[in-house]
Amino acid sequence: RLAELEPVGPGAASLDELRSVLTDGGFLAAEADCVVEILATSTAGSAAEFNADLYAALLACGFDDERLRELDPDGTAFRRGFVDRLIDAGLDPAAAECVADGIDLTDPAAASDPVTYAEAFRDCGVEPPPPSEDDR
Repeated sequence: RLAELEPVGPGAASLDELRSVLTDGGFLAAEADCVVEILATSTAGSAAEFNADLYAALLACGFDDERLRELDPDGTAFRRGFVDRLIDAGLDPAAAECVADGIDLTDPAAASDPVTYAEAFRDCGVEPPPPSEDDR
């Protein structure tokens, strides 16, 4: 499960440690090697950046959304990464947790609906960030 990757992130002791965490978590050796090879080039400076790099590596190694849900059925790892990204964007931890609580990140429709996000921010008394260049 992806939630078990919490000990591995920026500053991880070694890529061998990451490979062990992945294979112990149910990845095939070839899958773990693929992810580790990509992450070896990561320049992540925060947990949120590492989570984004990890997600990109998983997709590049052939994991689709269905497989990712199998690895993280309750959305724990994805939620943690989402909260980290909100904190990196300037929200305080309590506000980031509140926003994450307002969105069912395990529901693909809700997790990709800008109205759901806007409502979660509003309900938490937080001004939503402006859209990124990618969202325009």
